[in-house]
Amino acid sequence: MRESDVDNMRRRSVGRSAPIKAAFTRCRPRFGNLPDRQSFYPIHVTRDKALSSLIMQDLQHIGSHHLRTAAGDFRLHGFKWDHNRRLALALYTELMPNRSPLVRVQLSCAYSEALLSVDCDCHRQIEAALRLIRDQSGVFIYFPDTDARGLGLDMKVLLSEAEEKIGQPPYRTARSVGLNYSDLSCLKMVGPILEYMGVKQPIRLLSNSPQKEAVLKEHSVIVESLVRLPVDTHGLSTVALAELREKEGVRHQSFCSPESSSGRPTGA
Repeated sequence: MRESDVDNMRRRSVGRSAPIKAAFTRCRPRFGNLPDRQSFYPIHVTRDKALSSLIMQDLQHIGSHHLRTAAGDFRLHGFKWDHNRRLALALYTELMPNRSPLVRVQLSCAYSEALLSVDCDCHRQIEAALRLIRDQSGVFIYFPDTDARGLGLDMKVLLSEAEEKIGQPPYRTARSVGLNYSDLSCLKMVGPILEYMGVKQPIRLLSNSPQKEAVLKEHSVIVESLVRLPVDTHGLSTVALAELREKEGVRHQSFCSPESSSGRPTGA
């Protein structure tokens, strides 16, 4: 390839990404300047008892009721937080004595959960987690409106458009325009929710993500162990499989049923 051809390719790539960056700039005022992960989760602050008390005061219990699901029957509690602007749901089964509870923390994904997209495995994560919690007893905590790893559904649309136009995975696109692709600030509410429900720590965290474990620990949640969540990735798109392999902060594993000889990586 001639040097002039390479220069032309670079110019076309810059031209395609410019509208995407402009769209992110227009959307940024809603989020403000997102701090980096270290400023989001300062250990010496999140472990401060006074701050924990303030977070607990911000948690408002909405109500509870019995919920029947395809995975089994659960008791559901609804919560409001962030000055009643955000929601959280907690499903649980009767906890076993003398055993650390199994806890799953799930961020939302409208594309997968509502539209059944095969570009990620989020819906399958929920199904697998609820089955394990039903069998082993524990708590499933769900944060709505946390699409795109906490950035929001509107940012998910923009990131997906960027992925299509400039051929970069969402997390790389977010970084290229200065966004933190892992806004896990909602995890600060996990401890208060468990405390309200009377769930004793330490917990066994149902997740394949060491990053999620680290953030919970920074918010004073005592994690006894990280329990891997096996998710069947058969039928997922090549886009989903590629992102699962490349996603940072996720410990991947190959999972296959005893009847299957092929496994694909998954992370949750």
